[in-house]
Amino acid sequence: MYRLSGSEDLFDIGWEDYLSRGGVCAVEWSEQVADALPEGTVYVTLTRHPEHDGWRSITVEGGAAR
Repeated sequence: MYRLSGSEDLFDIGWEDYLSRGGVCAVEWSEQVADALPEGTVYVTLTRHPEHDGWRSITVEGGAAR
């Protein structure tokens, strides 16, 4: 999503078609299009810890709304 100027650009690339397939759609740079993400979106955040070589934290938030 980093190439998009905003969520209005999503509909030009067929965003609704991706979502309607019923699978998982992983999106990088989702903050660019946050207002177009559906209710119940699951956010996964990966955080590097430079003080510990190779360490990462994974945070999972959201989901459950239908």
